[in-house]
Amino acid sequence: MDYSYHYKESLREAERIVGEWDIFLSAYNPSDRVSSVYDRAVSTRKAEKVWVIHGEYGFSQPELPESGYRFEHSGEDESGFCVQLLQELGIGKNWPGRICIDVTGFLRPHMMCLVAKLEELGIRTVDVLYAEPKSYRRREVTEFSKGRISAIRQVAGLEGLANVESDKDLLVIGAGYDDRLITAVSHHKEAAQKVVVLGFPPLRADMYQQNLQRVYRASGALGPLTTSTRFFAPANDPFVTADVLGSVVGDWEREVSNLYLCPLATKPQALGFVLFFVAQGRQRRCSIIFPFSEGYQKKTSEGVGRTWRYVLEFGARQDEAKLGV
Repeated sequence: MDYSYHYKESLREAERIVGEWDIFLSAYNPSDRVSSVYDRAVSTRKAEKVWVIHGEYGFSQPELPESGYRFEHSGEDESGFCVQLLQELGIGKNWPGRICIDVTGFLRPHMMCLVAKLEELGIRTVDVLYAEPKSYRRREVTEFSKGRISAIRQVAGLEGLANVESDKDLLVIGAGYDDRLITAVSHHKEAAQKVVVLGFPPLRADMYQQNLQRVYRASGALGPLTTSTRFFAPANDPFVTADVLGSVVGDWEREVSNLYLCPLATKPQALGFVLFFVAQGRQRRCSIIFPFSEGYQKKTSEGVGRTWRYVLEFGARQDEAKLGV
């Protein structure tokens, strides 16, 4: 599968982010990098800026932003969240406008579901922004989720075909810092062969070593990491991540009964997982699973690093499909 029709660019730290958007969407949290992108994003079409408020962050009303339109999400699964959000934004089948989504503060399952739904609706181009942190607040002991793990299940809307046979299941984990989530999902699919995708190059020079320390804490559940079960994809490149997943699955496909994808690393890598799913997994025995927690930390990073713009050209693949290419 060719992912080269999508493209990316790096933006300078204080640079205005200009685009021809009708809607700009960002999920609120108090991190500097979230507010930085929100303030710097400027549309030539005077797009409405919308804050998504995830109930899982546990904000009190005084903590919420005063500016911008707010969409408050609580109590719906990620598919219900997307349906409600898209209805409120007026986005339906073959919507002719252009949307920009800053995924920096989004919860991964909701971000992935939203991207998949936009592709399914026939939206031709989606702009995605992501701001890297300068550092994580507690370095290698930073926690991103909190509370008990309430469920390990398929992400709503990202379920593929199912195979009742499970003796040759394959679990591909995008392994981040949250070793308790890695451990939980590994135990949940205990009988599956496990493969790990690590973020290399990392977002910052010291983050790869920090990441490894956390992954090794989950090694009892993961099993040994060898050259055949450990793969690498840049932490900030969803397109290379999707391509790496294609290589991993290509190596294993004849022997796989069910393929489970579990993105627990950076948002760009999670974006790569969903791009692979919509392009190659929807009609396979493939699904994206996730260990859902009761809550998530409001602020995990310090400072603002590079900002990335990823342009998802779904229209190019839609045109190829119509032509039978």
